[in-house]
Amino acid sequence: MLEKILLPYDGSSHAKKAVELVKKLCAGSESRCRVTVMYVLEPYTPPPEAAALDVDWAGVAERSGQAIVADAVQALRERGIAADPIVAVGRPAEEIVGEAKRGGYELIVIGRRGLGLFGEIVLGSVSHKVLHLAPCPVLIAQ
Repeated sequence: MLEKILLPYDGSSHAKKAVELVKKLCAGSESRCRVTVMYVLEPYTPPPEAAALDVDWAGVAERSGQAIVADAVQALRERGIAADPIVAVGRPAEEIVGEAKRGGYELIVIGRRGLGLFGEIVLGSVSHKVLHLAPCPVLIAQ
């Protein structure tokens, strides 16, 4: 029985399918699944004209990421599944694999494609990299 799952989540339709898959994997009253829902913000440097504005860009990005993962966390908790959010900053595939290594996850469940502008023909570039670099099994939601 799986107890520790990492669920990279960006709000895309494929990420939502991954949430549904995790719900099925953790179904049952005997389940001791604990899911970490992870959103990765790519580093952002505002253009020079925006730098003059008194805006906490990092704070705005953090709140946006928290709002995105909140939907998935809530959906899992409504099913009685323990879920915690993580928002990281960096390259998505590297951050996901790094968290999987640090956290000792048994499984990563990831959507086939995300919201990124560029993708590969069959898999999105992030899911493809995670599949090849992860220290644990990776389940890709179609």
